[in-house]
Amino acid sequence: MDLFTPEFKRLKARRPLPDFSEVIDINNIEHKKPVHKIEKINLKKTAARPISGIKACDEWNVYRFPDYPGFIVIQNPFLDGYQKYWISRCLKDFSSDRRNSSNLTNLGQFEYYDVWEDFVSRQCSSFEKDDPLRKLRWVTLGYHYGWDVKEYSEDRKAEFPADVQCLSQYFSHCLGFGSFRAEAGIVNYYHLDSTLGGHTDHSEIDHTAPLLSFSFGQTCVFLLGGPTKETKPMAIYLRSGDVCVMSKEARLAYHAVPKILTPKDDDCLPSCISNPILNNKDMQSHRHGNSIENKTYLIESSSNSQNGQELEYNEKYNSTSNHSNLSSQDTAHCQEQSEKSFSISEEYTLHIDKLNKRIERDVSELDWRPFDIFLSGSRINMNLRQVLPPGCEAVEPQMEKSTYEENPLIKVRIQAVIQTSIAS
Repeated sequence: MDLFTPEFKRLKARRPLPDFSEVIDINNIEHKKPVHKIEKINLKKTAARPISGIKACDEWNVYRFPDYPGFIVIQNPFLDGYQKYWISRCLKDFSSDRRNSSNLTNLGQFEYYDVWEDFVSRQCSSFEKDDPLRKLRWVTLGYHYGWDVKEYSEDRKAEFPADVQCLSQYFSHCLGFGSFRAEAGIVNYYHLDSTLGGHTDHSEIDHTAPLLSFSFGQTCVFLLGGPTKETKPMAIYLRSGDVCVMSKEARLAYHAVPKILTPKDDDCLPSCISNPILNNKDMQSHRHGNSIENKTYLIESSSNSQNGQELEYNEKYNSTSNHSNLSSQDTAHCQEQSEKSFSISEEYTLHIDKLNKRIERDVSELDWRPFDIFLSGSRINMNLRQVLPPGCEAVEPQMEKSTYEENPLIKVRIQAVIQTSIAS
């Protein structure tokens, strides 16, 4: 029985507005008991140098959901005003970079004009339905996903943005996914009438690596189900700045976006606060403080439990791995690379100072007006994913995904997790 699609259609309805009473609102859980258990994760400070404009990870409000293992939501960890940098990258830079691919590339329109620059040059006072910028729906970074063949290829690949790579490594390091390295990104551009149907993200070779998703702009309703549509999905609000992670069972779960809320609809929500992109004061980080810790439906978690859970899942996932096409030399090389990956990478150390200077400069100098007009009725979602297992440097078409999943590369990753957990 399909329990996913009916819920998607119900929440997708425009008139009358659907009943949102069971949609989880992490901004309001101290006033309204959620329909699912929520577990709060306390993170320890990390040795990684922080990215400018992002709160220290021990100040993050991080939640997971025992009924949907592997799904994590971080309540907006950005300091006020600093979402602007990443929003400008998604709209201004990624859409105009000819090395990237977009839906306009497929339409044969990408080489003729820069839709964002065109929008800015016209000095529009509003974002109309017939504006050419509305034709931009997605841009891919790094490995360009082949929508026609449903796979990645070495023939369709661009250099992955260094700043986004730093962003992914910082979050994965803070959350205990130390070996995660973003190799592909999909930036989606939604408008108030946009939806994203139920689907799974299974084209990546390494399914043990999590997916990271960053939300900017208008609030959406996000649905997360199970491995089939027979699982009734959980619905949760994702607001500007929120970050969600899909790992473990949630990594291959059905998910969808049935609704982008209008500003008017969002104002009706009891948890509505002032715009986290534009505020001059940091209102959101401590708004709820520790007032929810004594609720019976919220379980307080230890600071290291997320590492333990990932470890437990990876051991189970790979317990039957007995063979591989890799030589012992390849395996030794992979082990060396995996052990390195669990400390802050040299790449991160090399780029972090330059990135922080760039963020501070761009945020202070950015003409925000056109971005504000676009976001008044739109949403951006930046999804980051790892394509290859640690130590592998290229997609090899002759090897099936099952071969990748069963080879010792993944086992080496588990051993590195064990060693890191023991050391910490």
